Amino acid sequence: MKTLKFSLVLLVLAVSALGFTPAGVAAQEEVVVSYALPYEFTEYSVYTQDSYATAQWTSAIYAGVVKRSAEADRDYVADLAAALPTTSDGKAWTFSIRDDAKFSSGNPVTADDVIFSFKVAVTPAINLAGYASASLFLTNESAVKNSDGSVTVTLTQEYAFPMSMIGQPIIEKAVFGARYDDCIAGNADACNWDANDGSDAVSAGPFMMDSIDPTNNVVTLKKNPNYYGPVKADKLVYTQYSEFAGAKSALAAGDVHIVDAQYFAGLSGYEGLDNVVTEKVGDPAHQEISLNHQSPYYGTGLETPKGKANAADAPAAALAVRRAMSAVANRELYSSQFLEGLGSPAASTMPSAAIGWDSTLKADTYDVERAKSLMEDAGYDFSTLTDSDGDGKYEDFFFSITVLAPNTNAARNKWSDHWQQELPKIGIGVNSYENVGWDVIVPRTFGYEDENATTSQYPVPLWDDGGYDVLFVGYGWGLDWDPTGLYEESSFVPTGGNFYNYVNSTTEAVISKYITETDVVQRNAYAKQIQKAIHDDLPVIPLVYPESLWGFSDKLQGMDALLLSVSAPEWDLVTVASGSSSGLPFPTLGFLFGLIATAFVAVPIVRRRK
Repeated sequence: MKTLKFSLVLLVLAVSALGFTPAGVAAQEEVVVSYALPYEFTEYSVYTQDSYATAQWTSAIYAGVVKRSAEADRDYVADLAAALPTTSDGKAWTFSIRDDAKFSSGNPVTADDVIFSFKVAVTPAINLAGYASASLFLTNESAVKNSDGSVTVTLTQEYAFPMSMIGQPIIEKAVFGARYDDCIAGNADACNWDANDGSDAVSAGPFMMDSIDPTNNVVTLKKNPNYYGPVKADKLVYTQYSEFAGAKSALAAGDVHIVDAQYFAGLSGYEGLDNVVTEKVGDPAHQEISLNHQSPYYGTGLETPKGKANAADAPAAALAVRRAMSAVANRELYSSQFLEGLGSPAASTMPSAAIGWDSTLKADTYDVERAKSLMEDAGYDFSTLTDSDGDGKYEDFFFSITVLAPNTNAARNKWSDHWQQELPKIGIGVNSYENVGWDVIVPRTFGYEDENATTSQYPVPLWDDGGYDVLFVGYGWGLDWDPTGLYEESSFVPTGGNFYNYVNSTTEAVISKYITETDVVQRNAYAKQIQKAIHDDLPVIPLVYPESLWGFSDKLQGMDALLLSVSAPEWDLVTVASGSSSGLPFPTLGFLFGLIATAFVAVPIVRRRK
């Protein structure tokens, strides 16, 4: 993946007259909406999109059969379909394409394009985001054209959230068909649809690619003239400002209209700014420490003292080590100080804003003495270690690890650094603290590839062998929680999302029931079983549930903050007022509604790294 420079770019929006203007008539100004993000852009189309940053701009380019709408309380409505799909059995869903649906090329969206898109979605060589989940419910033959020109998509089994499966991004067969065939025939180069100039990012959404500046991390989109409905803005400009101070200054100067919530600015972050409004909403996301279960200490446990003495005791010893590592994570500090109150301690990986969240589970509390006791449960003897200066940190260790963390989030930078400094207090050394970019992280984790592998899925090795030991990362889950593909043995990378190498058949079985249960009450019961399993066995170490605080220019109009938080805003409705605005720039639904609205909303399954 190409290394991108981190630059602070103050983007001056050039406003120009459009076309010929008759005498005496004021020139029409170009409407440009500018968006500040803290992350670098390392993916350039939906086919490699896994990061939150990319999802924010691809959401304006790609269109599906259905989409979410603020007017429908964020439930699904028809997009490229003439009406919402219908079903008689919960598995076969039928719809027609609207007559005026066109790609940005001007070509009509046809049933053949839809069928092709669904085939691409479950082709592992293309590896579309969400493949691990989609492949459980879709096959290459799932979408068929009916005699009346309509399309039926048949799921392999009933699914709790069917619209998320039917909402696959639709692409033009005439553009990608030959490349797809070449890819399937074995040409690996033909499988890469991620040109860094954005030329592979084409669909039928309200906007289309204008340009990508990978050096300065700027993505510019322009209005799609062939979109079936009106689009209010002429351009969208997404710029990376590596620090909140730069984004805040640009917002105050009027050069930026949206400052991303992932800066974690804190409740007081925008105080004193004129012509700026904020909106806080529940963020259906979580932050965690991902664990590589290849570790002989906190994974298999075979190299712990108790594991060495008796292999049957190794799993319990490994869990004790994981729990000790969790107990030196100061979640209260992370939430109250590093997030400045915009978060709460996490007990599981299901966000507190999601349907079925179990509020009775309690997060591990920071307790070094308890952590040391847990290490002793695994057989470790602290009397063998040395703390010569009495500062509570040992100078020699039971074992050592490398700590890996993205450098793209100021709050996470603080808590990843804090945690790695706590480990020596419980006899765990840190070989290296790698606070780096995604270009370093992805090939070692989510995108790890083994050229010598004999199977399509395989474990990610530890750091010394080209993988990772532990990784700080966050996930944006959308408006509901579906952990499919993270914890199943059948979902090891690179075609799945299980880079943890975690295997637990009991948890897998409950996840399978959860995602196919259409009764909400029973599904929520399964959700609580999964959360408890994650809480009790710690396949990962959950840290915090963040809340989103968005900074907006008071001239911005038409933006729904909750949909923006889940990378599904209605970009066609967004615009900038020419004069000063007296009201809020989006429907003022507030934090409370942001939390409870998810109880009424159908849910996407694609999670985004944050």
